[in-house]
Amino acid sequence: MAGRAEKEFVYKTTLRKVYGLTDAMIADLSAPDALVPNPHYRDGPPAMLYRIARVEAWIEAHAAEVEAARDQRRRRAAGQRRATAVKYDRTLRWAQTAPIYIEGISSDLPERAARYYALAAWAQGRDDGWGEALTEGGLIAYARHTCTNYEDLLRELSGRVGAADAYPILKTRVNEAVCAALVEYGLIAEPAGGLQSEAFAERLP
Repeated sequence: MAGRAEKEFVYKTTLRKVYGLTDAMIADLSAPDALVPNPHYRDGPPAMLYRIARVEAWIEAHAAEVEAARDQRRRRAAGQRRATAVKYDRTLRWAQTAPIYIEGISSDLPERAARYYALAAWAQGRDDGWGEALTEGGLIAYARHTCTNYEDLLRELSGRVGAADAYPILKTRVNEAVCAALVEYGLIAEPAGGLQSEAFAERLP
C-alpha cells in the first residue's frame, strides 16, 4: 500500500491519540480494513489500518458517546494536573522545613577536609595541592557532606515532583546551618552582613 491510497488510512494508535476513541469504541469499529508490516519492529505483529472515511462516519454516528469520553479524559487530565501541583508544592514545603542535623564539626575539621581532598586528588592521579589550599568553599562543602544529614535528604528528595526546584532550597538551608556551626567554632569568619546576606551567599559552594 503506497501513495495516495495510504493517506486514506490511519493506524490503530491514531484512533486513540487523535480521534480519542477508547478500546471499546475501536472494538465496535470491528476488524481493521488492512494489515501492513509493523513500521517499528520487523518481527512485530502486523499494524492495523482503518479507513479514515469509515472511522469518521462511525464517530459522527456516535458523537455523544465520543464527546462523553473526551470530557472524561479532560476531567482526568485536570485532576492529574491538580495532583501534580499539590505534590510539587508539598516537595517545596518539605525542602523548606526538613530537619537538618549537624554533628562531627570540631576544631580539626579543616585538617580532616584537607586530608580528604588530598587523598581524592591522589586517587585521581592529580597532585594539585588540595591539601595546602583548602578554601572556605571546600571546607563548607566537606562539612555539608560529612557532618550533616544532607545526603540522606538528597536521597529522600530524589524522585519527588519538583525535586529540581526544591534542591537549591534544600542545599542553601544546609549550607546556612553548616556555616552557622563553622562560625560558632571559629573556623570561618562571620560576614559583616550576616549569614543571610547576598555577599555571603555568593561565597557558598
